[in-house]
Amino acid sequence: MNETISVLQTHGTIRDFDKQYEITDEMMDAIISSSKQAPSWMNGQAYSVTIFTGSEKEKLAKLVETDPNQDRNVDIIQTASAFLLFNVNLSYYQMTPNFSDDIEPLLIGAVDASLALQNALVASESLGLGSCVIGGVRRVSDKIITAYNYPQLMHPLVGLAIGKPINEKRVKPRLSNELNILKPDHGLSSSIIGEQVECYNKELSSYSQSVGYKSSPWQNRFKGYYEKKNYPQLTKITLKRQGLL
Repeated sequence: MNETISVLQTHGTIRDFDKQYEITDEMMDAIISSSKQAPSWMNGQAYSVTIFTGSEKEKLAKLVETDPNQDRNVDIIQTASAFLLFNVNLSYYQMTPNFSDDIEPLLIGAVDASLALQNALVASESLGLGSCVIGGVRRVSDKIITAYNYPQLMHPLVGLAIGKPINEKRVKPRLSNELNILKPDHGLSSSIIGEQVECYNKELSSYSQSVGYKSSPWQNRFKGYYEKKNYPQLTKITLKRQGLL
């Protein structure tokens, strides 16, 4: 196994960082350069990255704190050495299209930004840093857009907290290959899904006990999230305001 594959296969989210640790300019340059070399549709690079450190990172944390469900994310942002905010950004093209009810431009920007984030994450972890992906920034997208004067066709998508871990990372189990690695002619029956999900619930339960916390059945978390529409309703409003939907 080479070093790159080792980094990818041992990823684990870090939520506790050494608040005093500072990432060097050389390390940050390496992370950003790696991020920017991510694949991009037609080389359109339909994203931008905002780097928050020091007082600017604290200012962003205060914006996130205005949402009552973001306490843990606020702690992560404050203790991380840097927070990279990945935005969908089509403003470079200097156009005034009508994207009303179109989803494709938004998907293109979201894919480009996500690929860039993953490159940044892998680069960070290859340097011995820890990372945590935070999508909760979308819950305060209106405040971010206003505070940082976002132009039309630009919208915050997801953030990446990076810093020096103070705890050992734990590699969380993933779904079995039988469930989500498929062949073109291979379908999934409800019985197979039920069987594999139940196995995964038991595996995650054992993992949770080993790291000292309780967890609800895996699929129940997402049933509740989607059925109750617990996701940020503000996102659709601000996407329309920014001309991206």
